[in-house]
Amino acid sequence: MKNSKKILLGLLLFSSTLILRILTFSTSSHQNHQMIQPGYFDYQGVIHFHTNFSDDATGTFEEIAREANLEKMNFMISTDHNTLGPLEEKKEGWYQKTLFLVGEELSLPEGYLLALNIKTLPLTAGKKSQEVISDIVKQGGMVFIAHPNHPRWKWTMKEAIGVTGEEVLDFADQWYSASPASMALSLLYYPFNSNTALTELYERPEEAIREWDGRNQSQNVIAIFAPDFHQAVRITRNYKFPFPKIEKVLPIAHDHLLLKAPFSGKFREDKEALYEAIRQGHLYFSMDTFQNASGFLFSAIQGEKIAWMGDQLPAGQPVTFTIHLPQPLEFKRTWIHLYRNGTEIARSEKGSFNFSTLEKGVYRVEVEVEIPALWKPVRKVIWIYSNPIYLR
Repeated sequence: MKNSKKILLGLLLFSSTLILRILTFSTSSHQNHQMIQPGYFDYQGVIHFHTNFSDDATGTFEEIAREANLEKMNFMISTDHNTLGPLEEKKEGWYQKTLFLVGEELSLPEGYLLALNIKTLPLTAGKKSQEVISDIVKQGGMVFIAHPNHPRWKWTMKEAIGVTGEEVLDFADQWYSASPASMALSLLYYPFNSNTALTELYERPEEAIREWDGRNQSQNVIAIFAPDFHQAVRITRNYKFPFPKIEKVLPIAHDHLLLKAPFSGKFREDKEALYEAIRQGHLYFSMDTFQNASGFLFSAIQGEKIAWMGDQLPAGQPVTFTIHLPQPLEFKRTWIHLYRNGTEIARSEKGSFNFSTLEKGVYRVEVEVEIPALWKPVRKVIWIYSNPIYLR
């Protein structure tokens, strides 16, 4: 009897401790600090999400815009399935302090593509995927591979001419790839702390990064983050339950675009500037739920030339790379990893880092941090992913 009481007491203490840990496990505020470094402006937002213009999603532009403003998003680019309905209904524009643009997610035999900055719906019936990509490029649009490593929807086309980039981190893919046990635990945590429930499923996308590094050896491929939220779980043919909701997903991670001038508030000018920043690869993405990464910069100096992420410099001439982290850092430990052609060549635990070289290659940065974990004291995760600077 005494043993039974001890076991029961132990279970109660364990349960209380776990619930308290779930409730108090917190990540940094996702408020946009909008830190401006000399010569550039850091704007945060997301690319690839769905509205009620997609059959498998819920949420109007107006509803999503309200939440985007609360989360201090500077831009949002929708990509509803096989439709430009939002563009036709003039949904693009400034919604208070958030710039909303309209793209499209295309369903093709080899998988899915995102089409950005397009004016008319690409014709897919009877067309080969390369013809569809060429049509988007002719419009002045950009093409991104979606779900490059999804367990069911993996992109299978080996050679695709005209592709601008790809999703390297897609949250929908992360959830679909999670083990049944991890998913069950995540759902268990969700009512207590949705942020913990969602971020506990997050892991470095190893396969997507490996393939991205491989593609970058022969062409410049821009990496983006995609939340890919639908706010919908289909219960019946005509009813979709809105889960997980935008307010739970939107704070977790963002794309950060670097512009050389601030937004003007004029729609056409700002749309053009934003898409040009994406096209140039002046972009990094980060798990801002751990700490907002605004202020991060990976740059290079070669003589009088200054390069940002996405830029290219000639190889064989001295180059100094600089990595600057936002300050103050809210982590106990931080590691900056510098990669060349997918292989780590340098590491630092300081808040800034310089590295000089003459060697050609594709150089990019990952920033790793130590955060609290539920089942152990801490775990290491990647906080920031940069696009490369190319020495060719």
